[in-house]
Amino acid sequence: MDTSNFEGLLALSRAAQSIPAAERASAVEGLYATGHWLLSQDRFANAADVLRAMTLVAPEDERGWVALGAAHEGVDQLEVAKEIYAAGYALAKPNARCGMALVRVLRSLGEYAEAETVLDLVSENADATDDELATILAYERRAA
Repeated sequence: MDTSNFEGLLALSRAAQSIPAAERASAVEGLYATGHWLLSQDRFANAADVLRAMTLVAPEDERGWVALGAAHEGVDQLEVAKEIYAAGYALAKPNARCGMALVRVLRSLGEYAEAETVLDLVSENADATDDELATILAYERRAA
């Protein structure tokens, strides 16, 4: 298995962590805005490139993972989106929106037991003060 691309991405991620915090935050916001705009234009491949860079620069930022997964969903790459949402759920904090996106994709793939397991985990660990998230969780519980 050729891991040279992965190793290059890992090196890029490590290098990005050395950027001063203010510059890094500005870069992350620029990447997110660009990726989100590309998604809104249905330019999924371009969005995925930008958002992949965002996840490397800021793996703790849930927005990048959710948007990257959405880019792959936009071209019906549900298995890829599933892996992206799972990675985001593991790496990002907070991570409930990655978890909810993972639940949605798992259900689309017919993996209902796994979806319910993730939904339970998200429910247990969700921020109780996040009203939007509470609404999403309630909807997903009814959809089950």
